[in-house]
Amino acid sequence: MKKIDTARIYFITSVYGPKRAISGFQKTCQECNKYGCTRCWGWWPTLKEARESVKCNDCDMHETDFEYLVIESISPYMLAAARDTYSKEWYRWSGNSDTGKWKAIKEPEWSKSIIGYGIG
Repeated sequence: MKKIDTARIYFITSVYGPKRAISGFQKTCQECNKYGCTRCWGWWPTLKEARESVKCNDCDMHETDFEYLVIESISPYMLAAARDTYSKEWYRWSGNSDTGKWKAIKEPEWSKSIIGYGIG
């Protein structure tokens, strides 16, 4: 069995983004007015494994509709996302649903004050 270092874990979360969430069928989601609805896909023990999941679009994290994806690096304990060790990597879907892929981007302006996508 693989030993997992829990000093840091990596959550992957799909995010609709504000424009798509407000104009699309996701209007019922209360958070959509703020930054868009989200779906956390779980956590990975290493950044390398998380990035590989993004590259392969494991489990179809785009789901034909999610516009953004974020990998969050979080250390253990309460409010870990508020510590200096917290970081985010952002991706945006490029292309159509069948042949597109996630491309690395700078963090969107609308998301800069939001932390803890993966833990709610």
